[in-house]
This record gives sequence, structure tokens and C-alpha cells, in this order.
Amino acid sequence: MKKSVKLIIMAAALALLIGVYFIWQAVGNRENGGDDVTSSGNVYTVGAVDYKTLTSVSVVRSVEASGDGEAESRTLAFDFTLKEDETGWLWTENPSVPLSNEMFADMVTAVSGVTAPYKLENVNESDLGKYGLDEPEISLSFTDGNGTHDFSIGSLNSFSGYYYFCTEDKTTVYTVDSSLPEAFRFDIYDLIDTDDAPELTKTSITSIQYVSGSDKTVFTYYPNGKDSDYTNGYSWYASVNGEKEFAVASAIGSNLTDALVSLDFGNCVAYDSAKDDQYGLDAGNKLIIEYQKSSTVTDSTTGVEKTVLTPAALTLTVGKSADGVIYVRPEGSSLTAKLSSQSAFAAVMTDNTRSLRPTELILPDYTRIDSMIFTGNGKTLSVTVSHGEDDSVSYSAADGTKINEEKLQTLLTALTEAKTSAFASDLERDPSAGSDTVFSLALTFSKGDASGTELTISRYSESYNLVSFMGSADRLITVDETAALTDALTAYFEG
Repeated sequence: MKKSVKLIIMAAALALLIGVYFIWQAVGNRENGGDDVTSSGNVYTVGAVDYKTLTSVSVVRSVEASGDGEAESRTLAFDFTLKEDETGWLWTENPSVPLSNEMFADMVTAVSGVTAPYKLENVNESDLGKYGLDEPEISLSFTDGNGTHDFSIGSLNSFSGYYYFCTEDKTTVYTVDSSLPEAFRFDIYDLIDTDDAPELTKTSITSIQYVSGSDKTVFTYYPNGKDSDYTNGYSWYASVNGEKEFAVASAIGSNLTDALVSLDFGNCVAYDSAKDDQYGLDAGNKLIIEYQKSSTVTDSTTGVEKTVLTPAALTLTVGKSADGVIYVRPEGSSLTAKLSSQSAFAAVMTDNTRSLRPTELILPDYTRIDSMIFTGNGKTLSVTVSHGEDDSVSYSAADGTKINEEKLQTLLTALTEAKTSAFASDLERDPSAGSDTVFSLALTFSKGDASGTELTISRYSESYNLVSFMGSADRLITVDETAALTDALTAYFEG
């Protein structure tokens, strides 16, 4: 088929669709009203409000809510007045609630010049129900320098996608697009001028404290790892009530950092303490976020600008953690906000700190290791580690024999891949299994901690062995996982 013929057919089809649309539009309006929607090709401007002289706003809307399997209708009514100094707006029911001027600007803009592509004239009052205007979804009243303007927004014409609308003159019904009703479908908490969260970055956060009664858990962030410990594979470390710090699983630390960086109090659910028990804030649990606040200052002598970091803190009262959300209140605020990062903060607020620990047996930082001693299956391998100026690493045997680097790497890989899978508190030791050492590793460091690190795996039960590491013996590793280590060590000496 030639291109020109195709174009003619497409144009004819389009013209037919347009004709069907307007016929259907008229039929649809006869079904809803009785009079046809007419358009002269013009756009009607209806009931413009003078925002410069606006002094009061009233919004009444009907809300459908589901309850006990049936739809329930309730009415929300809000009255607002302009402040005496004309700098903002007051909610008459509770003038202490701070309202967002930006939100009001959006509302006023919506009614400053309502435009309608169609209108129905000579509508009888008895027919208003056909347009949802006898009991409108939204009723609006605005008072400006020209008097009071009353508007009603009725039902949706599902075919056209327009809503029916009228002014005080209910003999004429207009159609308006969805932007008008959407501007007034709010709850009072949507209008609150919420507190701004501090601008946090992954590198500006220094610590988090969770305080619950007399208990305190401190999470400390080490951007480059913890120099005094065995690895730089973890950035977050935790300490409970002043006890020795332990590494926090990398995924938990990463999720926590992401949640803090995206912290936002914009989702307000309450603005007083009356509902504290509902949101769990009455318990008084605190989350204290310490960070470095960045600011730009100008040197008075040179006139050069520079960035200065000063310690700062954000204190939150934290409440219930459930259904994917957590409720918080910034210190010094009446605002209760809902955060969606429930899982990240729940990890911080848990009293089961073992869930925070990594599953990895150990993740050595080989750039800092000075020596390694492996023991298992009656075999001992002592390795000296040398570090070049270019950060290269070389290995040699403590007894002067040549190192088989391929087999050593197999052993190191088995060590890195080893995972703990249970806790000693969950399983009683089987006395018949004994407590002999099955595998051990001793590390010393060329940098940082001169005392070194020792890891020991001993018998615990038929299926598990006990891991003693960094002053604690609370994790279990399976017998099969242990065998992977001992077999790799044995294989080093074979062949």
C-alpha cells in the first residue's frame, strides 16, 4: 500500500474517532444531567479569587474510608485565616500549628482563575444531584476584597475525565480538570510546615546512640575501618553499655547510612503529644545522631572562603517500629513524623545485638598483617608477611622454607569464605564432644594494633564448633565449615 493511501485512511479514522468522542461526550452528559455540555471553542474563566486581598479560606470535603468491609463516609472541615501581619496562615482550630505558605500558594493558584472547557446552562436545582453537586465532594469558600466566593466540586465524568463544578450560581455547571479537586484533597498534616532534617552525608556521620531507659548502644562510624582492629572490611562498630566494640555487619551498616542520608520529616502524622502513646513516643526512647556540620566561612584577612566542620547532633524521640515504618519526633519540635526506613533503624534499636554481628568468620586486612600462624590437624604453618613501598605483599615461611603461594591463597580464600551460622546461646554444649581446639589462627600487625588477633575454633557439639574471637566466644560454625579450613591447611603440606 502506498504511503499516501495509508495517510488518508489514518486521517479518516482519526476524524471518525473525534466525532465519536464528542457524540459520546454529549450522550454521557445527557445521562448525568439532562442538558448538553456546550462549548463555543472558548475556555471559560470562572469565579476568579483575588489572592492579593484573600483573608480566609474554608474547605469541606467528603472522604470515603473502608471500615468493617463497608465504605464509610466522613467529613473533613478546615477553616483558615490570614495572619494579622499577612505573613502566613492560621488554622482556626489550632493556631499554634505552623502551616506551609507554599501549600497555600498552590491552593490559591488553583482558584485564582478556574478555567472550564465546557458548561451546562439553565440547570434546575433538582438536577444538581446528577452532577454530584447536591452533596459535593468538595465545598470551598474564599473571602477576598471583592466578597465571598463559594465553589462546589461534584462527581467525575468518567468518560471525559472532567469534574463537574459550579459557583454560587448553581444554574450553570462547568467541567474542570482533576488539578482543581486534587489541590484540596488534603488532611491538615499535609499542610504543616515540617522541620528540615540536617543535610547528612555518608562521610559526615560520626556516631549514633540509642538510649532506652538505662541501656545505651553506641554505633561508631569509621570511614576507613577501625585501625585498632583486624580489618577495614567494616565501617560501623557497636558497643553496648560501654562494653568492647564489635563489628556491625556490612549490609546493616550500609542500610543505616543510606537511611540517615535520606532522612526526611515531611511525612507528618501528628502535631502534639496527645497521640504519643499511639505512636510509642511515650516510652521516651532516644536516637542521637552525631555528625560533622559543614559551613563556609570567609577568612577576614585573605577574603578566601573555606569549609569548616563543626560537631553537631540531632536528637530524635523514637517510637514504634512496625509495618515498614517508624515514628520519630525531633527534639524541640511538636511534630511526629513517619519514616519509611523502618528496617534500618530497627537494627539500631534492637536489644538483640547479636543480630548485628557479621556472619563472616574473619576478614583480615592483609595490607597490615605482619605474620600469620595457622594450626589444625596436627599441622602448623607460620608465615611472615612483607610489605613493599608500592603496597605489594610477599610471603615467606618463618622457618626459611619456600612458601607455596598458590596453596596459601587457597587457605586464605577458605578463611575469608568461612561463615558462622548460629550462636552458642541457642544450643547447649555437648559434653561428649569435648572442647579440643580444632583450628586456630594468630595474627600480628605491621601497622596499628601490636597486640595482634587470635581466633580459635573448638569442639562444641556433633554439628557445631565454637568460635572464640576478639575476646568473645558466642558464635558457632558448622563442622563442615571447619573442615574446609582444616582440609585447606592439610592440603598445603601434601604433595
